[in-house]
Amino acid sequence: MTSIDQNVLDSLVELEEGDTALVSQLTQMFKETASKTLNDMESLAKDNWQDEQIKKMAHSMRSSCGNLGIKSMAEAFEKIEYEELTQPQLQSEIESLKKEFSEATQQLESYIASKN
Repeated sequence: MTSIDQNVLDSLVELEEGDTALVSQLTQMFKETASKTLNDMESLAKDNWQDEQIKKMAHSMRSSCGNLGIKSMAEAFEKIEYEELTQPQLQSEIESLKKEFSEATQQLESYIASKN
């Protein structure tokens, strides 16, 4: 199960003097970007699984996940970025990330709702 470090989110809210607008914006951007990126990575992994573009996408998503306190996803993206995975391993990682993405977005939305 995906776990979000709420201290990271609390810090973002604190920066905005209790306003959740920043977390809401980052969540919306994350939802849009991560969904597209995961689909793109999945497509690339089918045919061009050693493509450097996959590692670049993983790097970008690792940062986004870290900024929102989604450590398990950040670690999985880091694995894709730095480790030499076989095609089945890569496809499995991406499939797991897609499931975690769904859980993470639900948790982010619940966090925002609890603060409003």
